[in-house]
Amino acid sequence: MIHPEAVAELEAEVMWYQDRSDGLGLRLRANANKVIRGLVRWPDSGRVWPGAHPTLTVRSYGVSDYPFRVVYAVRDTELFIAAFAHHKRKPGYWRDRLDD
Repeated sequence: MIHPEAVAELEAEVMWYQDRSDGLGLRLRANANKVIRGLVRWPDSGRVWPGAHPTLTVRSYGVSDYPFRVVYAVRDTELFIAAFAHHKRKPGYWRDRLDD
């Protein structure tokens, strides 16, 4: 499952990059989808984000060629993506999404 705000984040960034150069936003979406497919297969592959949540192990994984990380946790047996976070954005702004 992907949090609706994470979907909105990714789509806004895709549009931003696409406006700068045709195809650049589409490549961002493709790279993000590739990360998600990998995380579904290997959910423990991301780097642990210490202290992000009291009961969940929160991880993040970088999107190739772009300054973004997919922030996620496994809840029960489902991969939950909380954010597509820009490296320069305030860390942890997405924490409240983990409880949705």
